[in-house]
Amino acid sequence: MDSVELESLLQQAEQLSASISGTEDFPRLEKNINQILQNSSDLWTRTGANAGASASSMAKASVLLGAKGLDLPQMQNQLKKLEDVPVLQTLESSEEQDLEGLLRNERQKIIVGLIEETSRRVLEDSQRRHWDSMMRHWQTQKQEILTSLVASQDLMVDLSGVNAGQVAAPTSDSFGWGGAGSKHVASQHNLTRLQMLYARQVTVLNEKQVQQGLLPNTALLFKEVGAMSDDLLTQEIWEMVLAVVGPGHTSVTSSKLPSVLDDSLANTSFPEGVYESRLSDRAHRQLVKSSLNYLHRRFRKYVQSLVYEDLYNAPIGGPPSVMKLAKAFLNLTFKSLPSHSQFEDGRIDGLPVWALVYVCLRLGDPESALEVSEKAPQGLGDFHPVLEELVKSGSQLSYNTITKLTLTYRRLVHKSSDVFKKLVYCVLGQCDVMDNHSVVCDKLEDYLWLKLSQVKLYSHSSSEDLSSEVLTLERLQSMLLEDYGETHFQASQQPFMYFQVLWLSGLFEDAVEFLARHAQLRVHAVHIAVVLLEQNLLFQSDLNSSAGGQLLGIKRHRNVQIKQLNFPRLVMLYVKSFEKTNPSEALQYFFLLRSSHAMTDSTLFGDSSENMFLQCGRVGDRDARLRHNVWNSRLQRYPSSWVDR
Repeated sequence: MDSVELESLLQQAEQLSASISGTEDFPRLEKNINQILQNSSDLWTRTGANAGASASSMAKASVLLGAKGLDLPQMQNQLKKLEDVPVLQTLESSEEQDLEGLLRNERQKIIVGLIEETSRRVLEDSQRRHWDSMMRHWQTQKQEILTSLVASQDLMVDLSGVNAGQVAAPTSDSFGWGGAGSKHVASQHNLTRLQMLYARQVTVLNEKQVQQGLLPNTALLFKEVGAMSDDLLTQEIWEMVLAVVGPGHTSVTSSKLPSVLDDSLANTSFPEGVYESRLSDRAHRQLVKSSLNYLHRRFRKYVQSLVYEDLYNAPIGGPPSVMKLAKAFLNLTFKSLPSHSQFEDGRIDGLPVWALVYVCLRLGDPESALEVSEKAPQGLGDFHPVLEELVKSGSQLSYNTITKLTLTYRRLVHKSSDVFKKLVYCVLGQCDVMDNHSVVCDKLEDYLWLKLSQVKLYSHSSSEDLSSEVLTLERLQSMLLEDYGETHFQASQQPFMYFQVLWLSGLFEDAVEFLARHAQLRVHAVHIAVVLLEQNLLFQSDLNSSAGGQLLGIKRHRNVQIKQLNFPRLVMLYVKSFEKTNPSEALQYFFLLRSSHAMTDSTLFGDSSENMFLQCGRVGDRDARLRHNVWNSRLQRYPSSWVDR
């Protein structure tokens, strides 16, 4: 029965499907099995056997609710609207809050947080202080070890030098200095007489600045040490130092010579600071001029001593003059020239004209050279106006004149057989800087005079200038320090000769560092550095740098590589040998470090002096302690009164 009905239903469905697909009025819908099942279930629910029961139930419910005054159809509509509204997540009901407890908890949290933050900060600060203390301790230990090593090495060198007899007293030879002098070997415990004289002058310097607020001239103070000690070596050192960086005074040799220090760096105002005082073109001109004046005076002293010792073979006759002195000098030394030497442009009193011109220029007297030119039998042609300009301009030719001399030298004089003529043209024309003219300039001071005279100080440039033909001060310094160096100048045998090379060429820091490496010369190095510092001419390391660092450092300033001296380190090295036996004198030197700061906020003066008193292991010098307390108190109360130099 059921199968028959299913077959009839299938046929009807096929007929219905065929009729639908044959018509174009209605689109054909396609559904899957699940959709058909769902639709069938919905139809069965509405039209099936339960449809009547559901309708009767709804009728009974409507009657029951109607008795209560409720409209069932309207309620269904309202429920339907509620079903359409999105359902929100159910919120949990909050319990009743305890306000006092909440506030108490928040207050406790704040207090605990402050305690934890304070504890953290205290821990960090204590760790920082601990490591700072350790670093200071390590720096102190390192400084003591290095100082002990340097002192031991110096002592070994000094003893070996004394035993070997290599330390000789300086001679009066103008062209080279001898050894250092064994009587100035510093004791490891007590001050020598020379050190005591220097310490006395440092005390005068400090007392005048503290009590009177005045800064006396340190160069003149230390120059007095040479006179008080009757030490030729000390006198020679400070004569050379004063010639470059000291105050001016009148020359005692001749009124024609320029004053000793009228053109020194110390007499030149440079408000821009130490770099301008050393690196500017003006500073270079003053340095070269003062160094040449010093070499002129040194040569004059040598010539006078040589002539006056042999007046029989070199008679001067009549009133003394530079011309007569030059002739007498040539009469004594002319025979030492090679026999094959040839001379041009005639002779005066049997002496070559160009040799006389050279000696007059070497003596620093262009007026006498002009006199020689006027008396030349054959004349000097175009060179005579050059000497006239040299006299009128004060030993400085113009750029155009120098260029003309250079061209004349390249075209004519370069092939000349007269060595003096070639030398004079190279000096005034500042050309052929690679030729050292060793036949004439066979002494160190002659060589320095030649090279300093060839340094070009003008700011012009010319297409005719070749790189090999231009000798600047920087190039000369590099050549003396790096190309030649200590080996070439035999610095170990003649230390003062090498110091002269460095100092006159403007290598102040290298010169001081070189002296400081020798125990017997360190006493001069410290006080020369003090003079440079007071004159604002010292390239020194950062004031906050450690006193245990290297003695000489390198820094670049405006594309220029400069050397910096660690002044605190130098003072500490010097004072180390007598701070326990002479605390009062050591305190005077520590006071020079009042502008330098340690790793802490205190100055090196305070730290060094306190460390010295602790190492003494006794009450020590009461005057030194009292002076230290007074100075340290004033430094703290009035830091700008006499701290900044």
